[in-house]
Amino acid sequence: MANAQASGEEFQALLSKYELSLLLKPLSTDPTSSKLYCVIRNDIVRPYVPASFRKTVFQSLRILSHPGIRATKRLIVQRVVWPSMQKDISNWTRSCQDCQRCKVIRHTNIPLQSFHLPSAKFDHILLDLVGSLLPSDNREYLLLL
Repeated sequence: MANAQASGEEFQALLSKYELSLLLKPLSTDPTSSKLYCVIRNDIVRPYVPASFRKTVFQSLRILSHPGIRATKRLIVQRVVWPSMQKDISNWTRSCQDCQRCKVIRHTNIPLQSFHLPSAKFDHILLDLVGSLLPSDNREYLLLL
């Protein structure tokens, strides 16, 4: 990843402009290896991820539980950094085919409705049909009166 950082045009532009709030500092594990640029805040080290590694980092951190957009952002932002990562994470999470296939995005909540009390018994009847249920005695539906 350090070699990809050094050869990336986007990274070189970040180092020269310094207009972003990224405070990139070089770190190396040993003197012979390339330096890995990281953001260090409050003793938390988050490496800068070059464009070629971003999708891989996203997939490896998200693959087990497929959390939603906010949880995925929180998960990734705590560990790594790159420009426009919020937008990238949102787009990649929305385009996840497994999530589109399996997750319920929107629940419809219908508010309770009131009805007028009838003036006499059986003046007004409310019915509700429940089903299809597991068959019991060859019956699958329930009629509520």
